[in-house]
Amino acid sequence: MNPMVEIITQPPTFETLDSVIPYLMDEDTDLRRKAVYALGNFDSEKVHGHALARLEDPNRGVREAAAEIVERLPLPASGPKLVSLLGSPHIEIRNLAAKILMKIGHGVVGDLLAGLKTDDQDVRKFIVDILGSIGSKEAVPELIPLLFADKDDNVVVSTVEALGKIAAPEALEPLIRLFNERPEMQFETIEAVGFIAQPVGQVFLQKLLGKTEDPLMLLALVDALGNSGDPDAIPALAGIFGRVGEELDKRVVQALFSVGSKSGVNVMVNCSDVYMHAVLSELKSENQELCDLVGEQIERYPQTPCIAHLLKHAQDLPVQLLEKIIAASYQNDELAGQLMPLIHHPDERISIPALELSGMHTPVEVLQGPLGEFLLDPATDPDMLSAAIQVAGYRKMTRLAGVMEKLMNHREYEVCSLADQAYQYLTSLADDEDGTQLT
Repeated sequence: MNPMVEIITQPPTFETLDSVIPYLMDEDTDLRRKAVYALGNFDSEKVHGHALARLEDPNRGVREAAAEIVERLPLPASGPKLVSLLGSPHIEIRNLAAKILMKIGHGVVGDLLAGLKTDDQDVRKFIVDILGSIGSKEAVPELIPLLFADKDDNVVVSTVEALGKIAAPEALEPLIRLFNERPEMQFETIEAVGFIAQPVGQVFLQKLLGKTEDPLMLLALVDALGNSGDPDAIPALAGIFGRVGEELDKRVVQALFSVGSKSGVNVMVNCSDVYMHAVLSELKSENQELCDLVGEQIERYPQTPCIAHLLKHAQDLPVQLLEKIIAASYQNDELAGQLMPLIHHPDERISIPALELSGMHTPVEVLQGPLGEFLLDPATDPDMLSAAIQVAGYRKMTRLAGVMEKLMNHREYEVCSLADQAYQYLTSLADDEDGTQLT
């Protein structure tokens, strides 16, 4: 074999940046792709320009390789090129450019603002969306004029949403003006005002809530007041509950708990049947967001009486919420004494701690009857039996000594052993009030 041919056909090793660069333009797409990946081995300041250039490679595989490298090298110096790529004919490149610009964040705000001068309305909308996601307050003075000056409605809607995400107080008056001048954008405007969460906005939203009869507008206003997180919204939300219909009541519940989460205020103070029915209805519908918010309230306010109301409907509650209630019971003895129904729950994360807590906090005269039935139930899990035996012994339930004697013949050794110990202990106690044993 000709040694020259062997040398020429060996694959490049890409040990230095200078050895990589020529292959970025090679006719062989596989070599171009490998060369792009090799850029990741060198100083980002030196290679980011080369990687950016390959984002426009005619081959998709090379573009995807370049995308991976550029995403790993989010440098502000890449800003102008990335902004220009927002107009790329390839959707994956547009989306990637947007993703990296958001990752770089405030370092490219100037480049994004410069890009707003483009005649391409799709690019302008993309830029406004990115500025909103970044949360750039620096961009607010440039965004507010777009509410009235931009000719494209999609750009205007994106501007409204961006100002809401940025939560710019100086945008409130322009947004309220837009609400009055552009009825077709009222819902987006209401949402943005809610996110900005300022007193002027609260007054605006609550006045609308008091005078509108449009069901869709009411839903939007309730959501906005919830998003504001302002405790001043609680009376207005509570005031509309039960006055319109079930769908609005569900949204009011969600909004109240959202305010509670953001402000730290206890919103589980209304335990009326109607209110709790609405809460339980949403929890049964597997509303995960509300479940998280209710759990947060339980953690913050373990003494709130509404928890006991929820406990009455334990069969309808998700396990994660029952776990929160059990955790709250460690700080609420009265609540711990109401956990006895949960000992039949199929999930041991609930049943065992419920048994232990209720066993410690329920009066003996109330507890030993149900506990005896539980111990004698053939369907009771051995682990639960063991826990129940220990509770009976700890609480000196001498009336259950006969039950322990029967359990000494259980098929599980651990149950037999614990039952034997409990039997010996309980029969030795001299404080049996009436000498009667449950058998």
